[in-house]
Amino acid sequence: MAIANYGVLTGTPVAARIIGGKGPHDQNHYHVRVHGTDGDYDIAINIESTSSVDGSPTGFEVLYLVNNDFTPPNAAGLKALTASVTPLSADSGLALDYVRVPGLVTREQMILLPISETSATSALHSLIDTLIQKAITQKATIYAFGQSFGNGSGANPFFGFRPDQGIHDIHMNQGNPEGPHGNDNGTFTDGGLFVQFPDGTWSAAFIAFQSQSFNTDDNGNPA
Repeated sequence: MAIANYGVLTGTPVAARIIGGKGPHDQNHYHVRVHGTDGDYDIAINIESTSSVDGSPTGFEVLYLVNNDFTPPNAAGLKALTASVTPLSADSGLALDYVRVPGLVTREQMILLPISETSATSALHSLIDTLIQKAITQKATIYAFGQSFGNGSGANPFFGFRPDQGIHDIHMNQGNPEGPHGNDNGTFTDGGLFVQFPDGTWSAAFIAFQSQSFNTDDNGNPA
């Protein structure tokens, strides 16, 4: 079925911090405030492993890779984007697919984030925070891939800007087993985070879950 409103948010990060989850199965996220040409946006990045809702002790453990020597598959296409949310289709040349786009990430490259590591002390939080704080200081350009959202004219609950808009699901969105996230499966709708620094270098962060398969069919379901 795939996630709705898939796209990439392009802009300049200006603030970031951990903010707590709001539900019994909603863990803390690392939120980034981003300036775009048409307003501010909120990026929500998963930085903490939790047990799955079905009681499996490993079902939702996070896998991650932060690559500080990254080369985007289509840097020219990214640089041409407006600082806003751009919807992406499978044939856009920019959509991410961990399984089908060469040079992004492999399962073997990714590191397991234990449930015992809380968001404030996890290795993933440390790597993401270091990356984003550097991006803020250097006024880098951020590209966040995932599901865009807008909540009307109300204020963003974390940073206070209006309207409340942003992007989440900044992680792999295919290979989920049958269950609460099975309907998210799709091809060329994976999330991720790229940062382009003023000196021309790039970094990237990729996140997946231990329960997800990197062997998927044409609908993004486990093959």
